[in-house]
Amino acid sequence: MEKITFIFDLDGTLIDPSKYEVPVSTIKAIKKLKESGYPCLIATGRAYTSVCQTVVKELIEWDGYICSNGQHVLDHHGQTIHKYVMDKKRIELAVELAKSLNTRVWYLAQEKLWGFRIECMNECL
Repeated sequence: MEKITFIFDLDGTLIDPSKYEVPVSTIKAIKKLKESGYPCLIATGRAYTSVCQTVVKELIEWDGYICSNGQHVLDHHGQTIHKYVMDKKRIELAVELAKSLNTRVWYLAQEKLWGFRIECMNECL
């Protein structure tokens, strides 16, 4: 028999954005899944450090975390299993594209989200 894994998003799924809390019914359901032996993971666009600052982190012992839109995968202890790091050349290409679209650039570096105007990007690389 195949084992089912439950994977949950945070914002707007587990966390009610209007109250920034997890509904009691959701907490009960997740705890019942864990008690029944189902692995439960978090998948989010957030960095792991941001996940740790949410109300969700302490609900249960999560079996793992898929963070930064899949670029950082961690086990249940928060230890990195996989991490994709974009090389400088790709960042520079993204900056050039952002310039051509007259938009801002956001990226995650050292577990911190950075947002820069195009003008100051070179000094940050």
